[in-house]
Parts: sequence; structure tokens; C-alpha cells
Amino acid sequence: MSDSSLDLAKITFDMARAQLLSQKDDLRNLRNQASFGAAITGLIATVFATLLGSEGFRDFRGLAGDVAPIAEIWILLALFASSLFFSILVIVSWSSVTFEQSADWVIQHANEGRSDLELLQALAKEAEVFADQNEVVILATMNHLWWSLVLSWAQIPFWVLILMESRV
Repeated sequence: MSDSSLDLAKITFDMARAQLLSQKDDLRNLRNQASFGAAITGLIATVFATLLGSEGFRDFRGLAGDVAPIAEIWILLALFASSLFFSILVIVSWSSVTFEQSADWVIQHANEGRSDLELLQALAKEAEVFADQNEVVILATMNHLWWSLVLSWAQIPFWVLILMESRV
């Protein structure tokens, strides 16, 4: 085994390990953003509900009059709940991610007589597999965050409609 092969294996392993650590930070940041998104959803609802007041909800007849007096409110509640639902999907992931490798695995394979080069190559390959699996989860998490924010801001036009109709 040459020193250059071992050095290359170390570089490869370090790159794969850095990718896992980067993904761990990415997922943590997405979860923090989802918490902020849920807070924004609540803030939007609180501000507009305060502007409307209890009298506004009581007197609200809706844009469709007697046919569907509260359709806008149901749409608004669906947007609010959906936004929170997608935030929760980001914060509480049901999918498995792997950012750490097993020290027991290294010890077991070292005891089996594998060389340092073989161990580093195997660890680098394993880290790459984990990174590929994690990427699927991270992309789904980003999608959930996007929907959470879009649905949060989509409340605003319905709140404006309700405010306008309650003032008539």
C-alpha cells in the first residue's frame, strides 16, 4: 500500500464525512426555518383576527351572501391548518437520516485484518450512500417548508376579503 493511496483515501473519506456534516446542518436550518414559518402563520392570523375583532366574525356574511356565508372562513382555516401541518412535517421528520458512522463497524473490520486503506475506502463509500439517502429526505423537507410558507402567505387575501366584507 502506497502512502499516496492512503492519502487519497483519507481525502475521499474527509470529503464524504464533510458532506454528511453539511447535510446535518442543512436539516437543522430547515427545521429552524419551519419554526419561524409556523410563527409567521400564527402572527398573520393573530394580526388579522385582532383587526377583525369578535364583532366582525359575528356579522360576517361572506362574499356569496346567504348561499355560502362562511366559505371564506373555511378556506382560511384550511390554509392556516395546512401551513401548520407542513411546518410540523419539517420539524418532526418521519423519515430516517444517517449522519454518523459506527465506531463498532470500524473496530470489527479492523479486527478482521482490513488495512487502513480498505477501512477508509469502505467508510467513504458508506458515507456517500448515507449522503444520497439523506438528500432525498432533505429535498422532501425543503418542499414541505416551501408549502408551509406559501400557504401561510396565502391566508392574507382571504383575511382581506373577510375584513372588507365585515366592514360593509
